Amino acid sequence: MKVLKFGGTSVADSKSISKVISILKQNDDNLIIIVSAFSGVTNLLQKCLHLKGKSTEGIIKEIENRHLEVIENLSSLNDQASLKSFLKEKLNELEDILDAISTIDEVTQKTISKVLTLGEILSSNIIFEILKQKNFDISIINSKEIIFSKEFNNNEVLDSDKSSISIKNKLNLIKSKFIIAPGFTEEALALFHKKKNLRLLVSKSGFGAETLQEIRTVPGGFLAQDRDQKRINPKDFQVVTDRQPSEQEWRSMLFGWRVVRHVKSNAIVYAGDERTLGVGAGQMARVDSSQIAVWKAGEAELSLGGSVVASDAFFPFPDGLIAAADAGSTAAIQPGGSVRDEDVIAAANDRGMAMAFTKIRHFRH
Repeated sequence: MKVLKFGGTSVADSKSISKVISILKQNDDNLIIIVSAFSGVTNLLQKCLHLKGKSTEGIIKEIENRHLEVIENLSSLNDQASLKSFLKEKLNELEDILDAISTIDEVTQKTISKVLTLGEILSSNIIFEILKQKNFDISIINSKEIIFSKEFNNNEVLDSDKSSISIKNKLNLIKSKFIIAPGFTEEALALFHKKKNLRLLVSKSGFGAETLQEIRTVPGGFLAQDRDQKRINPKDFQVVTDRQPSEQEWRSMLFGWRVVRHVKSNAIVYAGDERTLGVGAGQMARVDSSQIAVWKAGEAELSLGGSVVASDAFFPFPDGLIAAADAGSTAAIQPGGSVRDEDVIAAANDRGMAMAFTKIRHFRH
């Protein structure tokens, strides 16, 4: 079995990737093919991290253009739309992560891994789709289905035993001549050696932090929950008050909704003109979080007049919203879903506030 690695300038653009495809067509041996992100993409992502998510629009545009060049020159016209949609989806995901980094002004090791992994996933999936269009008998495996992690010294590490078993089970279902996966253990490679005319492609993407669950201990057991990773889509939001938010209020509401994701529940964030004005976190009663946020804004001598209030979960009673209105807020954004939603909406209407329901809550326990 041969191992071929294509990285850097060998996957720089459509011309170089065409040469890779020619090499693959000329090889009848079983192959392990390792591909990286397109040349320069990882460096561009590192620049985004260095800037802590600020002023990265030009960099993201360059990443987009590099992938578009490959799509438009190597993909058929009929298939370009789906690849461009995938590209846009991943770039939106990147923008959301960078927005969060910019908001909290901090970059963790897991965030670095997540951002750099996006480049690998983006480039390797586009190469996979192009190979498929060129009649290569090829499959791609979602890393979540075959690779598992476990906790060791407060870090997530590969659970090789569980992953090896899942790979063995997956092997029996595979009929293709190509397999793309984030990696292969020695045991898996030994099994794949028994397959004739099988080529293994390692995408190097591994698995990102979003594939892992957060674990919290409780008396007598533990709580496992998915990470709060859902991308913000304002089209899914519903304005429930008589008054529609103004353009500036919408900007502040979306900003507040991004910030409140990173605040410990029960969480309240006051925002205005795309800046944080007051934060209340970790209280048993949501109205207490609201009052703390008002107090923090006052301590910083920041006015809440014309601000918006963002709540990570629904207001169970009107009191939290009323406290926000009394502090000067003119709009609110929250998930909705309380049995007293109508009371909260009525309180907002009585005070001339605009309010939108996101229909999905944040959580940070």
